[in-house]
Amino acid sequence: EQENFEYFKQYLKCPKEFFESYIETRVKSYCFDESGRLEKFLVSSLDLLYRNIQAAVSLSTQIVKDRKDREGKISLWLDEFCRELTEVISLPRSDLKGIEHQEVTDIEFLSSAVAEALGDLRNRLMKEFADADLRSFPAQPHTILAEHFSGCWEQCPLCGAVCTNTMQGHDGDHQVVFHRPQAVMGKRWQGTAHLVIDICSSL
Repeated sequence: EQENFEYFKQYLKCPKEFFESYIETRVKSYCFDESGRLEKFLVSSLDLLYRNIQAAVSLSTQIVKDRKDREGKISLWLDEFCRELTEVISLPRSDLKGIEHQEVTDIEFLSSAVAEALGDLRNRLMKEFADADLRSFPAQPHTILAEHFSGCWEQCPLCGAVCTNTMQGHDGDHQVVFHRPQAVMGKRWQGTAHLVIDICSSL
């Protein structure tokens, strides 16, 4: 489509690098199209997370408020809060130990303080999403895709055709359905300047 000869050269000589570069280009064009797809995705994910955390705050407060024993209510609230979020986010209970030592005794106060801080955090993240790029992901989407779709990258030493096996380090011989004219890899007939246009299997 682009008729870029350099791309053909890269595809023929370094197919794995070409494949990874192609996937990266396609992912970026998909995420950063005119519709702002990446920002919409991030906002949608944040909204879902925000609602789940709000629900966990509310439910934890309700459960602990209804308990008769007054002692250790903050600890109970934190236990319930972490339990409610188990399916949604990884939040180790140990990360919240500091709250227990702050002499907070009012569950309602704790609940409203968490909800308020959550709202501020959500607003700050919303502003950041407008300028978000793929570097903010711990694992790059194009790298994940390239690894997922990557097969065996061994090439025929004569024509450069890539092994068609979909497993890296597969058992057995490498194989190709169609070899290429050996001229693709610059092969010439011995002692001449004539390129070899035959394919490996016919030779």
